Amino acid sequence: MRQVADLRAKSKERTKARRRLTVEVREWFVGQIVSWPDDRAIPLTWEALLGRAEIHWKWTWSRSGLANCPEVVAAFAKRTKELGAQRNRIPKDADKADARRSREQLLAVITRLEAELHEVKTRFRLWQANAARMQLKQSDLDKPWQPVDRGQTDLELRRKQGLSLPKQTPRKPKGR
Repeated sequence: MRQVADLRAKSKERTKARRRLTVEVREWFVGQIVSWPDDRAIPLTWEALLGRAEIHWKWTWSRSGLANCPEVVAAFAKRTKELGAQRNRIPKDADKADARRSREQLLAVITRLEAELHEVKTRFRLWQANAARMQLKQSDLDKPWQPVDRGQTDLELRRKQGLSLPKQTPRKPKGR
């Protein structure tokens, strides 16, 4: 009788801590699946999805656990079908397809650069306002930097850079 009680206690100790698939977690999984990028370098797989979840939630789930959630399975099936249809479609006119792809890529680059330009302009305006607040003139801002003297010991290099040479004092002999 004692052995049976000990086995039950040990089996309870061995069980893993579990985290429930709450509504919030399920919605997160569905959102990740729906917004999965069409990138051949990162294909939509259960392992990749669970890897993202582990990074985001600091917890691991199993594929079989996600398979019990019908909304996650449906979203996964729909997105893999969408991604597969886009990848396997053979265009009738290869030249038009290449032109369309390159045009889409160029438009994506243009929108990214426009967003970056907007950020840079915003930062420049902030710098301009800060300079005006500190009463700095454009001539003050255009001054070149002074060379940094980090105590180089190469005398020839110091001469070439026009830095001051260290004062060398003769050492006194050690008395023994």
